[in-house]
Amino acid sequence: MRKKINVGVIHSLSGTMSFSESPLVDAALMAFNEINESGGVLGAEIKPIVEDCASDAETYGRNTTRLIKRGGIAHFFGCWTSASRKAVKPVVDFSKLEEVLVIIKEDKTSNHRETLD
Repeated sequence: MRKKINVGVIHSLSGTMSFSESPLVDAALMAFNEINESGGVLGAEIKPIVEDCASDAETYGRNTTRLIKRGGIAHFFGCWTSASRKAVKPVVDFSKLEEVLVIIKEDKTSNHRETLD
């Protein structure tokens, strides 16, 4: 059995933001599937755990808390809106997992790395 890397996918699959965010979940799941089919990440399978945050900032906070308490989450994908990011950041900060909320944009040609909090 291959090692698994659990990743939380926190987007809205219902509510007003679902129109914008559902395709992001589909794209993430498709990317994870392609990565897994080509051998995973350093041989480990990516296991997405999807949470519907229902277009509600408080739900983002609760669902992130639940995923962190469950344990084993290596990274999070999501938080399309600033309100959702504001709800998740204190949860992640309190849990001492700040690095999982950082989004890294990397330019492979110039070794330029830019982080967005």
